[in-house]
Amino acid sequence: MSLGNFLFAHPVHLHGHYFHVVDIQFGEYDDNGKLTTGNSDLNCGGDTLCVKPRWKPGNDYSARNEVTGKINPKAPLKDTLLIPAGGYAVVYFKTDNPGWWFLHCHIEVHQLEGMGVIINEGGFKTPPPGGMYKCGNFSLIPNDFNAAIAVTASPIPEPTVTTVTTTTTRTETYTTTVQPTGTNSGGGGRRGCFPPDAVVRTRNGPLLMKDVEIGMEVLAVSSNHELVYSPVILMLDVDDIKLANYTIIEPSGNHKLTLTPNHLVHASKTNDISSSVPIFASQVKKGDKIFVAESPDVIEAVEVVSTSSKVIKGAYAPLTREGTVVVNDVVASCYAVVNDHQFAHATFGPLRYFYDTFHTSLHSKQKQGIAWYPSMLHSLGKVFLDDSNYKPKKVEDLIKSSD
Repeated sequence: MSLGNFLFAHPVHLHGHYFHVVDIQFGEYDDNGKLTTGNSDLNCGGDTLCVKPRWKPGNDYSARNEVTGKINPKAPLKDTLLIPAGGYAVVYFKTDNPGWWFLHCHIEVHQLEGMGVIINEGGFKTPPPGGMYKCGNFSLIPNDFNAAIAVTASPIPEPTVTTVTTTTTRTETYTTTVQPTGTNSGGGGRRGCFPPDAVVRTRNGPLLMKDVEIGMEVLAVSSNHELVYSPVILMLDVDDIKLANYTIIEPSGNHKLTLTPNHLVHASKTNDISSSVPIFASQVKKGDKIFVAESPDVIEAVEVVSTSSKVIKGAYAPLTREGTVVVNDVVASCYAVVNDHQFAHATFGPLRYFYDTFHTSLHSKQKQGIAWYPSMLHSLGKVFLDDSNYKPKKVEDLIKSSD
């Protein structure tokens, strides 16, 4: 099988069988260890993603190596194998288990992109479901992909918001808005998060937010406004049960950022990210500029065309060493609740010092809920900070102070 894509390595898993690994071939690398071209045996037709690899004329592995039905007894036996970027692997398995078996990349987002096949072992005549893609005709369109990753297994219905009006004997009317039970307001509360189906970028490709773990490197923005891969040193919050109010920021193009209203996002009135200031998501307005990672080394400004809100189940908040994270290709802060990104970043200095010194996090595994360190900072904030630290600042003042 030659499922090795030029850009990423892929953990490929076969259902129903173990297989023998007969051979693994790699792409070509320069003296700095950077992948330059794919393996010379493969013909990708000029496609960088190499979604339809073929053998080059005369390079068919079976014919070239006189492959027979005999297997070297020392060949490793596996059911999952990491296919190298730009390379390929050759595996054998004995067809002694009739059925329909799924062969696929084990990165969930890549399955959504169509990286998988079904092996019909035994010649069953059962027709595939109507409309199912066949080999070679799956075309990934950005809008289709974004729609696919936005679908959840159990959609959460919009909660009913009840308005209660009470009239006193003095004929003064008071109106109270009642939030649905179990909903995190996200505005003045302690939490600032992303939904579970948000997507981050790792060195091995896209990854759902709910699958992010401490120690992983995800795409972020450095203090010099450059895209870098930064380690996750803490999960500030993990909650896959509660409902949370989210702000949805939609710029031009195919990008969409969903985050809690009190989460900071980089915004500007210009196209220069160096002039951007992190503001609460609830402050972002139509016409503002936010910043997207168009490629692993290019940041571009895009104009916000609309904002909306929605209640979603689950909340996740990774903290990178840089204090920033690229989510759904949009640049965002890792911080929330307080209105000053630099101040928030400074308060997590001890965590970064510990990580840099011992090359490990204070939290080896993240349990459900808010981690102890941000919880401690919140308690200290109630003593030493006043309300002005939690209220949205005027965007005009922020822009002037950044100039």
